Amino acid sequence: MQVCHVQLDPLQVTQVARLDLSDFQAAIVLCDEGWVEDGDAGGGGPEGRPEGSEHATDQPGVLRLDSLVMMVQLNIRKCLADRGLPPINIICQKDPPPNAETHISRAPVTPPRARAPRSPPRA
Repeated sequence: MQVCHVQLDPLQVTQVARLDLSDFQAAIVLCDEGWVEDGDAGGGGPEGRPEGSEHATDQPGVLRLDSLVMMVQLNIRKCLADRGLPPINIICQKDPPPNAETHISRAPVTPPRARAPRSPPRA
C-alpha cells in the first residue's frame, strides 16, 4: 500500500480533476479549520460561530460543514465517473471541537467458528 498526501482544495472539482485517480483505491479527506473559517468554502465565517469558538458548533454551522464534506465526496466520485474509473472508498474526517475527547474502543476479535462439513444429500 502506498500513501500520498495531496494538497488541494477538494471543494473545487477543477482541482480534483487534475489528479490522476487511476491508481487510487481509497481517499481520506481531512477537514480543517480553514473550511469553517473561510466564508467562501467554510462554515459561513465568524457569524456562524458562537463568541470565542474556533469551530462551527451551532446547528447551521454543523449542517454547512456536513454539506461541504458531502460536496467533496461528490467531486471525487464525479471525477472517477467522468474517466470511467471504478468507485473507491472515501473516508472523511471533520475536525473535532477543541478539548473534545475522542475515545476509540476495539472489540475483541473472535475467530469465526469452524463449520462442520456437510453430509452428502440422501437419495
